[in-house]
Amino acid sequence: MDELLSDFLTETAESLEQVDAELVAFEKHPENQEILRRIFRLVHTIKGTCGFLDLPRLEALTHAAETLMGQYRDGAPVVGDGVETILRSIDRVKEHLEILAQTGQEPEGDDQDLIAALNDLAADCAPADQFEAAPLHEPKAPLDPLEEAFRNAPGPDDPIEPQPTAQEAEPSSSPETNEPQVQVPAVASGGPVKAPQAIRVNLDVLENLMNMVSELVLTRNQLIAISRTNSDSDCNAPLQRLCSVTAELQEGVMKTRMQPISAAWQKMPRLIRDLSKELGKDIRLEMEGEDTELDRQILEQIKDPLTHMVRNAADHGLEDTQTRADAGKPHHGTVHLNALHEGGQIVIEISDDGRGLNIEALRKKALEKGIATDAEMAKMSDTQIHQLIFHPGFSTAASVTSVSGRGVGMDVVRANVELIGGTIDLKSQPGAGTTISLKIPLTLAIVPALIIAVGEEQFALPQRNVRELVRVNGDTTKVERLNGNLVLQLRDHLLPVMSLADLLGIAPGYVSDKGFVVVAEVGPYCFGLLVDEVFHTEEIVVKPMNGALQGLTHFSGTTILGDGSVIMIMDPSGLASSVGNTDLGD
Repeated sequence: MDELLSDFLTETAESLEQVDAELVAFEKHPENQEILRRIFRLVHTIKGTCGFLDLPRLEALTHAAETLMGQYRDGAPVVGDGVETILRSIDRVKEHLEILAQTGQEPEGDDQDLIAALNDLAADCAPADQFEAAPLHEPKAPLDPLEEAFRNAPGPDDPIEPQPTAQEAEPSSSPETNEPQVQVPAVASGGPVKAPQAIRVNLDVLENLMNMVSELVLTRNQLIAISRTNSDSDCNAPLQRLCSVTAELQEGVMKTRMQPISAAWQKMPRLIRDLSKELGKDIRLEMEGEDTELDRQILEQIKDPLTHMVRNAADHGLEDTQTRADAGKPHHGTVHLNALHEGGQIVIEISDDGRGLNIEALRKKALEKGIATDAEMAKMSDTQIHQLIFHPGFSTAASVTSVSGRGVGMDVVRANVELIGGTIDLKSQPGAGTTISLKIPLTLAIVPALIIAVGEEQFALPQRNVRELVRVNGDTTKVERLNGNLVLQLRDHLLPVMSLADLLGIAPGYVSDKGFVVVAEVGPYCFGLLVDEVFHTEEIVVKPMNGALQGLTHFSGTTILGDGSVIMIMDPSGLASSVGNTDLGD
């Protein structure tokens, strides 16, 4: 694809996401001229670029939208479905851009339906002698110097720079060198114009750079392993310097991959706006922590799960206006998004102030689907019953709608979150609302891990899931059996334990009376992992599993240690599924 066209697609996609959010804000505050000016400027830029790249269909559609917004900017009241029509036009532009990205050409046909609707709305806003309808296709001709200058001219809302005087315009000469002196353009404050502080870099370049840093980390780990068995002090100082430079380089490369979570939240205002109209509910969106940054790769993975959970909160969670009024609640429902750093991870919370989960409806649906028996349901706590919504095909929706009720959703959300090494937790109170919390790693590329061993086999366990270590001595601290299950008395709680040797078939049925119990934490749950030895912590480079290894639920990848050995990386979520979980509390 042509580089100019590729840049246009990237920049326009970003601009359209911003236009979506700005239009939703303008719909709520039509008197805010600053919002409208920003929208007008973005659409004006897109239209001008479409003309320059000879994209007549896109240019005609954006020109019609610009004409209507121009009327609003000039003071015309927003009546009818003006904003709705502009939003539909933006959606159509997105569809055209997708086809343009795939084929390199605009789709055939025209957009006369939307152009006519936009023109009619614009005509209703302005006197007949001032309105000029947007044409379906504007005539094209090669750009002459005058036309090119027009295309490159500032937009209608850009500030007009003062024109230099004749004396200022004439190049001055140095009496010593007799060479013309370059005039530096001045900004409004009188200072020199600063060069752009950002550049656009291809993602493949960043990925390759990250791979090279990963290999450097592996080499550093190998040198550290060698230094442990070599007393030659001459290598210590260079090795320390190498470790310092590698850490700084690793941090710098990671920063290039980081993006604020607002990149995933940008489309949420439009989503809530459309759901509010579709569901007939008054819904407000609150966002907090938009500047929280995480790895771009992880950001892409959580976009769809976040969208699904927000839709669920609006549809399932929030009551209609009358029901809220009867319950003494504000007539509007609120969906709140929050993101923050916590213990080397990103925590994302999606909460609503709705009805909360219906325990009885969950019980009934679980019995209908045969997920649990009456006896098993009687033993479940409310928290365990809440977790049933993550079961495949589970839905309590009374009917199938375009929003939900198809029984596909939260199980896929959990699978996607666990795929990137994250966990998902849910808390709900009847009548007060529901909060879903995601804990996800900052990055997937390089993570700190605890090296453990069973017999002669070593494994890596992500350190973010390790809560504490307990030495088992067979006397004061020992693993015991209770009703056929392994447990450890840990302060005031019985901690469920599983033997890693037994689980992996290394020594079936074997339970050592010595070793260590690694207390692992997955979401709000804790369990113990009985191992023979615990070594050091080490930054490991995560290598994905391929082929037949992809089906192993207890492992999430492989890595290479400093001594060159290849070991498996344990998946805490997969391990948790093999043991009954008990919350240790604080």
